[in-house]
Amino acid sequence: MFGGLFGKSGPQLKQMAPKHLSQVIQIIDETDEDDAAEAEEAIIERNFQGMYVLLNEGRVLGVTGTAGAEDVDDVNWLSWTYLSEDARGQGLGRFMVNELLGTLNARKIRKLFIATSDYRDDGEDIYADARRLYEGFGAVEELRIAKYHSNDEAKIIYGLVNPGVEAMPAGAFERVIGVEFHDLYPAPESAGGFGINWTVSEEGVTGLNNLVEEAERESARMIVTSLPQDVSEFAENNLIQNGFKKQGELKDYYGVGISQIWWAHTSNDIKLIAHSPQPAGV
Repeated sequence: MFGGLFGKSGPQLKQMAPKHLSQVIQIIDETDEDDAAEAEEAIIERNFQGMYVLLNEGRVLGVTGTAGAEDVDDVNWLSWTYLSEDARGQGLGRFMVNELLGTLNARKIRKLFIATSDYRDDGEDIYADARRLYEGFGAVEELRIAKYHSNDEAKIIYGLVNPGVEAMPAGAFERVIGVEFHDLYPAPESAGGFGINWTVSEEGVTGLNNLVEEAERESARMIVTSLPQDVSEFAENNLIQNGFKKQGELKDYYGVGISQIWWAHTSNDIKLIAHSPQPAGV
């Protein structure tokens, strides 16, 4: 079960309030100034919901939190999680994350997904310690998309199962008979990367070739999309015909037995497919 590894003396995890924001952003900026700018906007937009700070005698030592997963009630994503430089090396990062995990039991969160990267600054792997911390709690790397954030930085996603919540098998999904891909948009935290939306349609797989052509006009470096397992299986041949490669899966994302499948292709693939005859069946 999450939680329960540490006592309540000393630093404590408390819900984040507006008065903590400036200290939180300063802590994040110590590691990644780009993350600091994005975090400030996102935290304010969320009205501090799901965010916590590690406090000691009124001083903020760290920040963490969770955010809900779209269309799934019992799954969360780890939110901005950072520890101040002068608080590191004392076990406080582990304490902070452990306390956060303890809050998930009461909300019956069966799984936590953690997005990180292999970002390097002057040769130093900035998030190596964080990844080791997550692995120490039992998190397992489930997905890695090379060159997602930039040509030098991969997107890495860990999955952490909560043994304190009984996971029930997913209910039966309606049979997929059609998928329409549409709406190219800038992929979050990706320089030159684009995502694509999709909706269930009446019959067949449509829209992929047009989106690849649009991506080339936008000088896209990469296109990514994530699909429920049944939708992915239905569209797999068309995705491959249009230059997409399966990147991996987030296991049991929509429920036990139904994962989320990620697909991507790079700028070289985009240029090749955009100038090729339209694949049969699209």
